Amino acid sequence: MKRRDFITRAGWLAALPFLSAAALGKSSVPKKVLIIGAGMAGAAAARKLKDRGCEVTLLEARNRTGGRIHTHRDWGYPVELGANWIHDAGDTDNPLLSLAEKLDISIRKTNFNSIGLFDLEGNTVNKIAIARFYLQFNKAFKQGAPELLVKETDASLAEMVDYVTRDKKYSEKEKAILALITEGMANTLGTALDNGSAKYYLTQPITKAPLDFLVTGGYQRVVDYLLRDIPVELNTVVREIRTDNERLEIITEQTTYPADFVIVTVPISILQQQRIIFSPALPHWKINSFSKMQLGLFNKVVMEFHSKFWKGDKHFYMHNTSLGNAFGGALNYDHYLNKPVLISMPVDRSAKWVEENDTETIQATWKEILHKAHRGKEIEFKNILVTRWQGDDYARGSYSHVPVGSVAADFEALQQEVGRIHFAGEATQVTQHGTVQGAYNSGVREAMKILSM
Repeated sequence: MKRRDFITRAGWLAALPFLSAAALGKSSVPKKVLIIGAGMAGAAAARKLKDRGCEVTLLEARNRTGGRIHTHRDWGYPVELGANWIHDAGDTDNPLLSLAEKLDISIRKTNFNSIGLFDLEGNTVNKIAIARFYLQFNKAFKQGAPELLVKETDASLAEMVDYVTRDKKYSEKEKAILALITEGMANTLGTALDNGSAKYYLTQPITKAPLDFLVTGGYQRVVDYLLRDIPVELNTVVREIRTDNERLEIITEQTTYPADFVIVTVPISILQQQRIIFSPALPHWKINSFSKMQLGLFNKVVMEFHSKFWKGDKHFYMHNTSLGNAFGGALNYDHYLNKPVLISMPVDRSAKWVEENDTETIQATWKEILHKAHRGKEIEFKNILVTRWQGDDYARGSYSHVPVGSVAADFEALQQEVGRIHFAGEATQVTQHGTVQGAYNSGVREAMKILSM
């Protein structure tokens, strides 16, 4: 019996005081739904419910909508400080592709193999050497994975890499290529490889499809479109969700909102930190489900220069640095918008370093890195933006990953509602976690549950 079946048959979800949906039954009166969080999950749920005649209000703690989507436009063109890509674009049913086309939002195909690589000294690494090393590494990885995964206990992806590279003697250029591979993996996870479950990712890989699109026309426009004509209460922090035999109430710092249903779309970190009180407390199985996903840390350092000083038109440039964790990896925005902009994407350790240092220190560090790789070039910063998602009170991180020790069977409870309290967000759409479409689909999923009641 599946865990979800057990929970349902045990009757916990139908038990008061969580107001079972069956107890109220279907009604011709429009359902009143409160959605906590105006990010993509909340916006998608709201649109579906509104279009089907429900009374919908969103409560958003920030002074803006979008959540972990945040389009910056002060430089005269859109720059994404949060989510940036439409992944799995090879799937013709991807709703974000349809929305981008409908709204005429510019998107550009990304080639993650188009990389210019520099070693620690700033010397370029030959693309043939990179290709050769990749082939050798992939062969060792495929051979080593079954050997490691037969163990009963889980291992991290870092242990997997160590296992297949043990006893190898690498040159400096080969070390640079290995760093490129491992930091690319960390970038995908949004966390260090020490934190990712080898058993999960290597037996049920959540890999991004080869066809990925960078959103260059403003991701916020999708959220704005979905939320058109739907009331959003900004600067509204939810403190408590209270249920009894007759009522469901959402209590904020300002007022109390009654509702028939509530959809909680806050990041998993907010639930783990118990920033929202549930009265009475959620059942233990639901609380335990929150720990099955962890929020990683992925920041951005957006650097605009007075002019382009680098040669070539690679999609990415990778500079090996002592900070590691993709600090030296940079998206070449000039390729997409013809703007002299590089966007660094540090993860985990280097992302925390970014959080702990001021913008001037970060700029000086990057200037030194770039001078090594582009000797004799004049490098003048025009603007710089630094994100600090861990320090964001309403995110406490970037996007989710499956931690060591978790397996697919653990995740079904993440999607399970408790009475009339529903949960959405990218972390609850496990097969698409860490993606905007995962957030979107999770919102639609919960909206459809409510509409069927």
